[in-house]
Amino acid sequence: ATKLVSLKTKVALPAVLGIGLAVLGIGVLATLGIALVSQKK
Repeated sequence: ATKLVSLKTKVALPAVLGIGLAVLGIGVLATLGIALVSQKK
């Protein structure tokens, strides 16, 4: 049981980090896009 838990955490951590990085990347792109649009106006 403990081995299964450790495997799940090992798989889950990279997935969570990847999702977090993706969300951060989208947020940065969105803020940059809004900044560019506001500058053009």
